[in-house]
Amino acid sequence: MFPIIGFIIIFASAVGGFVLAGGNPLVLMQPVEFIVIIGTGIGSLFIGVPSRALLHLIKDIPRVFKGSKYKKKDYLEMLVFLAALLKVVKTKGFLAVENDIEKPKESEIFLKFEKFIFDEELLSFTQQYLRAIAMGVDNPYHLDEIIGAEIEQQSNAYLKESAKVLQTLADGLPALGIVAAVLGVILAMGAIAEPPEILGHLIGAALVGTFLGVFVSYGIVGPMGSHLTAISEQDMNMYKCIHQVLSNFLHGYAPAIAVELGRKTLPLGDKPTFEELEGAIFNNGKQPSKNES
Repeated sequence: MFPIIGFIIIFASAVGGFVLAGGNPLVLMQPVEFIVIIGTGIGSLFIGVPSRALLHLIKDIPRVFKGSKYKKKDYLEMLVFLAALLKVVKTKGFLAVENDIEKPKESEIFLKFEKFIFDEELLSFTQQYLRAIAMGVDNPYHLDEIIGAEIEQQSNAYLKESAKVLQTLADGLPALGIVAAVLGVILAMGAIAEPPEILGHLIGAALVGTFLGVFVSYGIVGPMGSHLTAISEQDMNMYKCIHQVLSNFLHGYAPAIAVELGRKTLPLGDKPTFEELEGAIFNNGKQPSKNES
């Protein structure tokens, strides 16, 4: 919602200010300049960016409007899941959940928490961490280092890559706007003998190229890249919280304490209260709808 509002404000401010100054908004409608700038920009990405990154960029652009894929209710569900799983481990040992870890889609514990079943990357991360503990990795500091490195290699690396691609495009658009403007000036010079009204229109159209290059770069593409970076960092909070809970458990904390310490690491906007978490655990992962916001 906020990115859409931002785009509306940007266009309203730029075009509205031009109109209030006495300008004709139709003058800004220069499709040829737009084709030159956007076309050369996209072409430069095909040359300078791997095909994998372009495919991920197409996939990730809608995330600008959707935001982080993990909401408060997802963090609460994850904490309740870990509390339930670690409680079994604490009382019966890892052998009791070995089959659950290896076949989560057949596990009664996992099936109660759909976020883990349908989010393949999150499921894989959780499985690998639990396998490492189950296999007897008893040095929590060494495991912290390994898992910390793996967190940085999760799927959000693609999101960050998409952000870098957008930033690269944003950096080049002002220069491409100048290219479009120069082409327009060349066209105007070819019509130097024409009446002032025609020549003025051609020069104005050329200057629109510079305007479009800077406007699209700093008003649209650049902010979209920054937003994807922020979303990537938000998504990583889920992985970091799981890491914190399991690390606390490996350090010898009881499941309830490990989960509570993990809850405290979440950002304020996504952090369920102690009462919400306690109630959700008590209700076997089910929570009142008013807490799902």
